[in-house]
Amino acid sequence: MSETAVAPPLRALGLSKAFAGRRVLQDVDLVLAPATVTALIGPSGVGKTTLLRILAGLDLPDAGRVLCRGDLATDGPRLLREPHDRGIGMVFQQPALWPHMSVGEQVAFGLWRLDERTAAERRDAALALAEIAALAGAQPARLSGGEAARVALARALAPLPACLLLDEPLAHLDARLRRDLAATIRRAATETGAAVLIVTHTPDDLAGTVDRTLGLADGRLVAVVP
Repeated sequence: MSETAVAPPLRALGLSKAFAGRRVLQDVDLVLAPATVTALIGPSGVGKTTLLRILAGLDLPDAGRVLCRGDLATDGPRLLREPHDRGIGMVFQQPALWPHMSVGEQVAFGLWRLDERTAAERRDAALALAEIAALAGAQPARLSGGEAARVALARALAPLPACLLLDEPLAHLDARLRRDLAATIRRAATETGAAVLIVTHTPDDLAGTVDRTLGLADGRLVAVVP
């Protein structure tokens, strides 16, 4: 069996990043395993979103490497694999839905390379997993905040990513909706095998749904003991 075949969905080695001389990330190592959920917590401005963007290939580190399924995707400030070619799905804090597309069209947007039948199957499976199949024909303007968050999640899941990065998807929801969406994210990881990394300011809402919690402080990752 090759090294790539057994490689984790995502691995970061020695990631460092500074902005205007201020060190945000310092020698960050991270491995995400299949079908696991990792929570990332820490005060605003410590670099959580920066880390996610570097892992996704949207930003580049000053130093360090990112490997996606064993393949080198980022090597220091060199981008070797584009974001769309990393097997990564990303959900931002704001759902960023297109106002002219139905829910079903939003979820199918990233499936344009597939034949029509396969794309429809993937779309429907993602809608069902996110528990919004009944909203397939709805327009974004008619959705609640919780429904919009689930659409963004389904859109990221539809291409079957090996890794799912979520940047505070619970931030604008009430407590009940946060817990419900956290349970859906847990189920998505289990059923699809995706490695999930979720940034949150409300870790209590993830109780019982995460495998580990990491904190980011002084640019370094530390394990948080429950």
